Amino acid sequence: MFSPATSVIAAAPYWILWASLCPVLLLRLLRPTTTLDIHLKDTYYVVTRGYLTGVSTWTLLGQVFLYYLLRELPLTDWMTVLHVCSTVALTL
Repeated sequence: MFSPATSVIAAAPYWILWASLCPVLLLRLLRPTTTLDIHLKDTYYVVTRGYLTGVSTWTLLGQVFLYYLLRELPLTDWMTVLHVCSTVALTL
């Protein structure tokens, strides 16, 4: 039913999330002072890349921890694959 790649993701999602931390941390090391400018109506926000990668890192680490704790429970495979793939795509 699932391809080999999706069965690997469903079997051990914490490894995929753990591996996706490497590019996020590399981005933080290479250009920590780059900023992202957000303009909403009459308010202007300036956010550094270091802050964004920090939030992404803690989010991924939290999900790695939860998936690792829940590894013995039977999770729905398609939900796990969808969640892991969307999290990695949004983070990177």
